[in-house]
Amino acid sequence: MSVFFFFINHLHLKKIQNKTYVFCIIRKKWYPFTKEEGIRQYIIFFLKKVKKYRSSNILVEVPFQINQLNKRLDILVLLKKKPYILIECKAPNIFLTQKTFDQISRYNKKIKAPYLMVSNGIKNFIFQTDEYNKKFSFLNDLPIF
Repeated sequence: MSVFFFFINHLHLKKIQNKTYVFCIIRKKWYPFTKEEGIRQYIIFFLKKVKKYRSSNILVEVPFQINQLNKRLDILVLLKKKPYILIECKAPNIFLTQKTFDQISRYNKKIKAPYLMVSNGIKNFIFQTDEYNKKFSFLNDLPIF
């Protein structure tokens, strides 16, 4: 059985006045079910069920400031209370371009996570940062908890 099929069967959805909402198990709240929120929930599910990360290690839509601008990190995974994986989610109809990689790289200058991921649910790019040599190494998969 595919992970995606299993995920769809475990989503908590409800409809209110023709609008669909999804329950986020990390934030413990209902959110409008947008394409990007669907990807965010899929990645949370994947982190928990496949990679075995605990809910307490996953932060979602974390506010932070960069260059005096208020921003939000889609998903930040912590290990020993330090940033471990920074994840940027895009809707499936959004192409992952250099702009997306620049965005997560800019965010990571402040966050300093050793692993980065960008996903639109169709394409996933995972890479490890090498701050000393100022380069990235692409990986096939996220590290297991």
